[in-house]
Amino acid sequence: VFIYLIGEYMKILLMTGTIKPLVNVKHCNPEKRLKEYVDNITRYICSSNFDVIIFAENSGYSFDYKKYEEMAKSKGKVFEYLDVSNVSDNCNMSTGEAYLMKEAYLKSAYLKNTDSFWKVTGRIYIKNINKYVNNENNTNIFLYSKQYDSIQTWFFRANTNDFMDCFLNDTTINKMYDSCIEYAFMDCFRSNKNIHIDSFKTYPNALGINSSGVPYTLSPLKYLLKNIALKFGYFSVKR
Repeated sequence: VFIYLIGEYMKILLMTGTIKPLVNVKHCNPEKRLKEYVDNITRYICSSNFDVIIFAENSGYSFDYKKYEEMAKSKGKVFEYLDVSNVSDNCNMSTGEAYLMKEAYLKSAYLKNTDSFWKVTGRIYIKNINKYVNNENNTNIFLYSKQYDSIQTWFFRANTNDFMDCFLNDTTINKMYDSCIEYAFMDCFRSNKNIHIDSFKTYPNALGINSSGVPYTLSPLKYLLKNIALKFGYFSVKR
């Protein structure tokens, strides 16, 4: 009950998902993808300090969400499943992700009532997730990609107002039809001086693979090097 009453204090994780790919990708088997999603939903419910775990899915693939509602309830948490299929025609991967998040905000009973939330690509598990849950402010936190001079979008914290008013407004989403979400987010940030982005203090220790079959998982040495580079500002978003 308290979750409905003090929304601004809720610790919320938004997991985005496409069980059956809407575009041509290498990692395309729906059943394998579904297993990765449900494994991570279980991990976030059972092992994270989030109050609310939201899974927003945009392919309309059959998903038994009731068991995860009960699982979350047994842990004193909330699991919210959002079917956001058919939100826009002619989507590419970037616009599909953007419309998914926008529709999730509109449909969720929780996202409109919080000042900020964390977002993760649903087939990724952040092994050190609890290092990020209790941050005291509501600023945006993103990772910078120096190679592409862009904002990484597989794991971040969003200030709710900034996210809806700028990062997911129509102008920004329309740019994704000719570019990608990472470049569009960077352009949005650089063209809006009122938006502030903080840096990660610890690099996310990810487990999973992307839609091209490339692993996010790092060896211990590579993870150490990522954290050293992070301390020197390598992953800090720059204007």
